[in-house]
Amino acid sequence: MAKQNLDPTIPLGPHLISAFLSMEPTDTILSLSRECSGGLVTEGVQRFIWDHCISNKVIGSVVSLIPR
Repeated sequence: MAKQNLDPTIPLGPHLISAFLSMEPTDTILSLSRECSGGLVTEGVQRFIWDHCISNKVIGSVVSLIPR
């Protein structure tokens, strides 16, 4: 299977990241994920979510915006 790399600059990339960080319902995340990959939540989409939504650099940048 060819490896799919999703670029965060793709039209739905920022929407997927925003939906994840704003804790949208699971069905919203899955729907956006499927739109990114043509109907399936592929390994490439899963990698995109891991790299751009779950990774420490994204979480760290959001945490740094929270007033203390």
